[in-house]
Amino acid sequence: MDEPAPGGAVPPLREEIDRLDGEIVRLVTARVDSAASLADARLQAGGTRAVLKDELDVVARFGALGHEGHRLALVLLALSRNRSMGSAGRRGAS
Repeated sequence: MDEPAPGGAVPPLREEIDRLDGEIVRLVTARVDSAASLADARLQAGGTRAVLKDELDVVARFGALGHEGHRLALVLLALSRNRSMGSAGRRGAS
């Protein structure tokens, strides 16, 4: 349970965090979908599903958030990798 803050700031702040969490989930889902489409396009063109340099660039970009940013990048890459390896039926599942 949230402790009340002076001036009753907790509920509006909680609502803002909940709103941001929803936006983050939406953005991660969009990123995973885009990465799966990119992986499919690469495979259809005779390439590999992923390009190591691109993945390292993602990790470096998230490094702006510190060590935990690197971990977050690896989680995003894993989500994308797992999604792109799934079947078309799995892609449509929620």
